[in-house]
Amino acid sequence: MAINVGRSKKLTLAERFYFPAILTGMKLTLRHMFSKKITLQYPEEERDFLPNYRGVHRLNKGESDRIKCVACEMCASACPAHCITIKATEVDWEDRDKIPKIFEIDELKCIYCGYCVEACPKDAISMTRLYHMVDRNREDMVFGLDKLLSIYDETKDEKTLDGEDFGVGDEQRRPVDLTSWQKPAPVSPAIGTTSAGGGH
Repeated sequence: MAINVGRSKKLTLAERFYFPAILTGMKLTLRHMFSKKITLQYPEEERDFLPNYRGVHRLNKGESDRIKCVACEMCASACPAHCITIKATEVDWEDRDKIPKIFEIDELKCIYCGYCVEACPKDAISMTRLYHMVDRNREDMVFGLDKLLSIYDETKDEKTLDGEDFGVGDEQRRPVDLTSWQKPAPVSPAIGTTSAGGGH
C-alpha cells in the first residue's frame, strides 16, 4: 500500500528551478578556486609525510655488512596479516647460529601496522618512507631477501622507523597515568537471559 508523505512546505518558484542549490554550489566552487592549492604535480612533486609515516620495509645490516636478522621469527609471529615468511639456515658465526635463508614480505597483504618492527629483538627490520610500490603483477610485490636488503642500501642514510622509536620518539611519549585507574565492578547477569535450567 502506498504511503503519502506530506511536505512541510511548498517549494517556491526559485526552488523548483534549483536556483538556490546552484548558487550554493557555485559559491563553494569559487571559494576553492581562489584558496591555497593543495594539489601536488606528482611525480615531479612529492608529498612531505609526517615523521612517523610507515612505508616500505627493509632488512638492516650490521657490522661487516652482514644482515642483522637471526631468523627468530618473532616478526612473523607478531604479524596480524600473516604476510611474513621466514625459513632459517644454519651458519657458523660467532654471534649467531642461524640467519634467514628465505625472508619474504607480501607488501599487498601487509597492513603497515609496524608490529614486526616493534617485535624484532635485533632491530633487524625497519619501515622506510618509501611509498612507490607499483608493479604489473602480484608476484613482484612479494619482497624477498635480496629486495629488502637492496632497500637498506638505498635508504641507509635516511631516517626510518625502528624498534626503539616507533611511532614517535621516546621523549615525545606521554607516560600512562595509572593512579586514577580503578578495577571495574563485576558485571551482573543481564535481565531476561535464559539459563540451562529453563527460560523466562
